[in-house]
Amino acid sequence: MEVYVDGEKVSTLKVGERIQLDLQKSNLIWVKMDWCRSIKLQLNEEELNSFVCGEESFFWVLFATFFYPVKALSLKKLK
Repeated sequence: MEVYVDGEKVSTLKVGERIQLDLQKSNLIWVKMDWCRSIKLQLNEEELNSFVCGEESFFWVLFATFFYPVKALSLKKLK
């Protein structure tokens, strides 16, 4: 799975892997795999941002891959 920030690929994620990105301003972040991707989320520069990717069920991902590829992968901000 690839991690994008403001349209640029910045990292690659494997299952169970964590990454840390040092970003200087507010950005849009999303993940992508093949033709599927998550929704784009806005980063807040005033706080530490943590996200979790891929908490959806296998059947949702399989369905969304063909009918809703923009929502096939989940990316959620942790509180």
